Amino acid sequence: MSHETLSEKEKDFCRAYAGGMTAAEAAKAAGYASGSYGKQLLQKEKIRAFLAEMEKEVIPSSQKKQEGKIAPGDEILAFLTETMRGSEETDIKTRMRAAELLGRRNGAFAKEETENSRVIIIDDIGREEG
Repeated sequence: MSHETLSEKEKDFCRAYAGGMTAAEAAKAAGYASGSYGKQLLQKEKIRAFLAEMEKEVIPSSQKKQEGKIAPGDEILAFLTETMRGSEETDIKTRMRAAELLGRRNGAFAKEETENSRVIIIDDIGREEG
């Protein structure tokens, strides 16, 4: 994916998000007025593709630097997946928490914005005109 399709603000958001900030924090750090815009940014395919590209570049270099001190992202995801599926003896609360964390990571729980519209009800049934 070409980096030219992203605005500078979007690139700044991606860098902040990849650096460990939450979506809201990264959106504010990138200069967006509302932190809630971070969730919307994560829904964009070009943002997700850029983050995946960054992850591919960052993980090998960070693995060299850390030499196993810190678990890389794919190892954490594998651990959460194994925990959620119950491959080891874990209680249901722990498995549910692992599922929640995986869902958050994948944007499964993003709130959909609903549009408020005005409904007008005219009750003219049974009225006699007169």
